Amino acid sequence: MRLIFQDAYRFKHPTSIIIGYNSMSIRNKDFQNQDDCLPGAVSEERFRRLAENADDLIFLYRLEEGFEYVNSASTKILGYTPEEHYTDKNLWWKIIHPDDAPKLAEMMVQSPNKKEHVRLELRWKRKDGRLVWTEQVNIPVSDHTGKLIVLEGIGRDITERKRIEEKLRKHTEHLEEIVDERTKELKEAERMIAIGQVSTMVGHDLRNPLQVLVNLLYLAKTRIETLPLGTREVVKRGGLDQLIVACREQIDYMNKIVLDLQDFGRPIEPVFTNINMRQLIINALSMVNVPENVKVTINISDGFPFLMVDSLMMKRVFVNLFKNAVQAMPDGGKLMIRGSVENDMALISVQDTGVGIVKEIFHKLFTPLFTTKSKGQGLGLSVCKRLIEIHNGSIDFESKVGEGSTFTVKIPRSGGINE
Repeated sequence: MRLIFQDAYRFKHPTSIIIGYNSMSIRNKDFQNQDDCLPGAVSEERFRRLAENADDLIFLYRLEEGFEYVNSASTKILGYTPEEHYTDKNLWWKIIHPDDAPKLAEMMVQSPNKKEHVRLELRWKRKDGRLVWTEQVNIPVSDHTGKLIVLEGIGRDITERKRIEEKLRKHTEHLEEIVDERTKELKEAERMIAIGQVSTMVGHDLRNPLQVLVNLLYLAKTRIETLPLGTREVVKRGGLDQLIVACREQIDYMNKIVLDLQDFGRPIEPVFTNINMRQLIINALSMVNVPENVKVTINISDGFPFLMVDSLMMKRVFVNLFKNAVQAMPDGGKLMIRGSVENDMALISVQDTGVGIVKEIFHKLFTPLFTTKSKGQGLGLSVCKRLIEIHNGSIDFESKVGEGSTFTVKIPRSGGINE
C-alpha cells in the first residue's frame, strides 16, 4: 500500500530540509496508522525517512552555496549520489540537456515573481550516459527583498512515459500519412474514373464524323483522278491535291486523339503474339515523319529477344515516343534507339538530343491531361504507361534541360520465342 499527499505543502525546520510536496509517494511502512501522516504529528526524523524512501527526487538548492539536501532517489534517477551533488554546486548545469538549459535558467530568473510552483519537463544525461526525462515541480523561496535564494523541488522519472508518448506520436503521424495517401489515391481514382467516362463518350462521338471526313476526302481524291488530264493539271497547279493531303494529316492527328481517349477510358484486352521487336521498332519508325535534320540510329541486334506482346499496342507506344522525341528537336538532332537485356527484362530506350524536360514537372509527366505542348492533350505518355503496364512492364525516363531525354521501356522476356 502507498499513501499520497494530495495537497501541496512544505515544512521547514532548522536545517531547511524539504519535507513534502504535491503527489509525493510515501511507503506506509513508516507509519503505524494513517493519522501519522498529519503534519503536526510527524517528527523531523520521521520526515527525513519519508524523503529518503521516496521514489521521486527531492532537493533543496541554495543559489549561493549549492545543494543543501538531495535524497537517495538521485542515484536511481540521475546516477549521481547525494554526496556528488553536495560537492559540485554546478552538477545539474553540467548534466542537463543543452536544449533544456535555457528553460531552467529562465525559471531561475522569473520564479521570484511567481507565487505558485513551477512545473518543468527536463532532460538529463545520466552518469552512465543514458538520457533521462524528469517532470519537476520547483518551488522558489525568496528573501524579504524578493530575491531568489532557495529552490526546492521534487522530480519524477518520466522517461518511460516519454518513450511511449514518442512512440504514440510517430504512430499517429504514420497513420495520418497513410490516411492522407489513401485520400489522395481515392481522389485520383475518382478523377481517373471521371476522365475515363468523358474520354469514352467524346471518343465515341468523334469517331463517326471523322470517318465521314475520311470518306469525303477519299471521294474527292477519286473524283480528281477521274477528271480529264487537262483539268487534273489545273487542279494540281491550284494545290487542291496538297490541300487534300493536309486535311488527311489533320484527320489522322484527330484520329490519334480519339484512339488515345478510347484507350484511356475503356478496358483493354491485349492480344499477345510472339513479336520480333526489332522489326516492330522499324515499322513504328516508318509511321513517323522524321525531318531531314534529325539523324536516326537503331542499335538493336538481330539477336534481340522476341517478346510476347500486343503488337498494335507496342507499336502505338513507340510511335508516340518517336514523335515526342522528334518534336523535342525543332532544330534537328539525333534520335537513338537502343535495345538491351537486364536479367528477365528486355529494355528499349528512345533517346533524343532535344530541349530536355525541367525537373519541376518530372512528377507530372505521366499524369493524364498534363502537357507542355501548345498543341497537345496530355494523354500520349499516360496512355503509353497504361499500355506498357498491361504487359507487366514499366517506363521511366531521364532528362536534362539543353541535353535531351531518354525514355526506357522495360518488358518481361517470359513467353517470347525467337524464330
